[in-house]
Amino acid sequence: MLSPKISIIIVYYQVKNELFDCLNSIYSSKPNTSFEILVVDNDEVKTIEKELKKKFPRVKYIKSKNNGFGAGNNLGAKCARGEYLFFLNPDTLFINNALDTLFSFVSKNKKVGVVAPVLLDEKKNYYPMQGTSALNPANALFSQSLISKLFSNNKINKKYWQLDWNRRNVKSVTNVPGTAFMIKKTVYDEVGGFDENFFLYFEEFDLCQRIVKKGYANYINPKAKIIHLWERSTGQRSDKNEIFAKSRKYFFKKHYGSFAGSITNFLLGIGKKEVILAAIVTIAAILRLYQLSGRMSFFGDIAWFYLSARDLIISQTIPLVGITTSHTWLHQGPLWTYLLALLLSIFNFSPVTGAYFTSIIGIITVFIIYKIGKSYFSVNVGLISAFLYATSPLVVAHARMPFITSLIPLLVSILLLAVFSWLKGSKNYFFVVFCLMLLLYNFELATQSLWIIIFFFLVIGSIKKDKFITGLISIKSMLKIATIFLVVMSPILIYDYVNGFPQTFKFAAWVPYKFLNLFFKFKYVKNGNSFLSIFEFFSVYYQRMVFFYNSIISALIFLVTIIYASGEFLSSKNEVWYKSPIFILMVFTIVPISGIVITKTPSEAYLPIIFPSLIVITALSLNKLMIISKIKYFVLLIIILLGSLNSMTIINNSKNLNYGAPLSERIAVAKKIIKIAAGNEYNIIGSGPGSEFASFTMNYEYLGWWLGNAPSHNSQKLKFVVNEEHGNIEISIKN
Repeated sequence: MLSPKISIIIVYYQVKNELFDCLNSIYSSKPNTSFEILVVDNDEVKTIEKELKKKFPRVKYIKSKNNGFGAGNNLGAKCARGEYLFFLNPDTLFINNALDTLFSFVSKNKKVGVVAPVLLDEKKNYYPMQGTSALNPANALFSQSLISKLFSNNKINKKYWQLDWNRRNVKSVTNVPGTAFMIKKTVYDEVGGFDENFFLYFEEFDLCQRIVKKGYANYINPKAKIIHLWERSTGQRSDKNEIFAKSRKYFFKKHYGSFAGSITNFLLGIGKKEVILAAIVTIAAILRLYQLSGRMSFFGDIAWFYLSARDLIISQTIPLVGITTSHTWLHQGPLWTYLLALLLSIFNFSPVTGAYFTSIIGIITVFIIYKIGKSYFSVNVGLISAFLYATSPLVVAHARMPFITSLIPLLVSILLLAVFSWLKGSKNYFFVVFCLMLLLYNFELATQSLWIIIFFFLVIGSIKKDKFITGLISIKSMLKIATIFLVVMSPILIYDYVNGFPQTFKFAAWVPYKFLNLFFKFKYVKNGNSFLSIFEFFSVYYQRMVFFYNSIISALIFLVTIIYASGEFLSSKNEVWYKSPIFILMVFTIVPISGIVITKTPSEAYLPIIFPSLIVITALSLNKLMIISKIKYFVLLIIILLGSLNSMTIINNSKNLNYGAPLSERIAVAKKIIKIAAGNEYNIIGSGPGSEFASFTMNYEYLGWWLGNAPSHNSQKLKFVVNEEHGNIEISIKN
């Protein structure tokens, strides 16, 4: 059998109808040049072989593992018998005798590397940009970045795309589109074919530029025309953006080195969404850092940790637990003390150090919130989530406060990402989830209500025999869990061993006991907190979170959130309902809230647990409204107004966002006390609401020490009485 002149190689992926139409169009064009067709099946599920052989018996079918477009073409080239190779996408149609035209052109000139046809859309209009000069960092920045979108007429962009081409004459280019092009087999072999490190995208740029370096010239011949049904095949992939970015990174690294490649890829990755996100993060930074040194909160419980951290540094007294809870036998964890000690030792014990740290953590959390919205739903939901979180007065107030609860939103945000990855089947993320839960224990015991959610997933995963459970019950997994537990909980375990295990075993037994006791001895009023007062508590703080200015608008947003979140869950196409993103967010919101309602302990300290999930659910609901085209821009305007007015509230330092007097006032009081004491030893005594707690005057104790004259722990004749009733600090001397 005589070998054909041309081997047409088509790499197939999930476009059966388009492939068959393409093959029909090739045969219908009736080329004069002898040819063969090879279809390389890159689909993970092989479904076309029988039908292909039945309808097109002359076509050679090749099974292939999906190692990428370039690898598929290389496999086809190995099996090809033709002297010339014609690489063709399956979502194309011949409309004239393109094969003969291209063959005639390339066979008459030994210096031709590749030649491509002109590509047309379904309406047979020319695609505006096809074929380019060499792709280098400078060309890329002006033709493939945000610059080209804002300034499309820049000279570099025009030259790169050769936009002045009249489409009547043959066009000399460096790179041709990978959709369709012909190359002599000897040239293809000389340059080594496609680089299989490219899974998809940029493989034709790499091939063409290597061909040019060998001294050949590449062309587009307008006499050959092919219709390209854009992205019918690649559009099937949900991960195409990630693949594109990875291939682009590899291309520039390969051709221009690691440093230039990294810089180029970073700049090319900046698009409209990235600019918006950068603006949101900038807003978040301004709101969290604005006048922080004077306005930060510094109440007694904050100072408890400062004193504990100071003693750790100076006296090398290592605390094994943190501040006591409302039950004096139970403590919070010590990790915040350790972090604070490290910061204070670096920054000379300045009280504002902790606030700068928690504010920076808050800025980072804005980006993590974006990642949650993007990973769970879409980029738009991610951006709306980040904006709402960045400008939420309640969220910002907590970020500016150097307290144990300020790190909870970051940890919960990372936990949401880890849970999502774990449930998708990445079982190693369970160990991340486990570690995060232990870290959360160290910052606020109330976060352990989230174990209910983790246990739920473990139980239902076991019942359903889901893959995210597979392998967790093994000796290796148990050893990992034990190691994580011992490392994170070691200070608390040492404390427990000495004190009868109140932080672990007693706490683990006490939680269900308290829950059952409340359930079976239900009263409408407990500790003065009725259901009405709890409802008012949530109403007030939801308003402070979403829209500080107006309770009615906040209520409407909450209503929209409930309606759309419920609708999203009920209409979810995900058959595995317990792994749906909206379900995960809902349980991470409902379970902590239920804990507050059941125990009737409406404390603001528990709210940071629900900041991330509630913000993302709200963003999702607003994004759902934006899908309605008639009100899209109205909803966008509402979102911008919410953020703008909330930002003004934060900048104007509303009293309702303060937690006691700001640091600047407390420093002034401490200086006044030191001045009056005139070097003599003294005591500070609290008076008024809150003074019954030992931590009430600890802020003045720390500031006095920091300023050079700390109050004495022994009884002294000189005693200063501090009263903070009605938000004003008053000091007097006790006679």
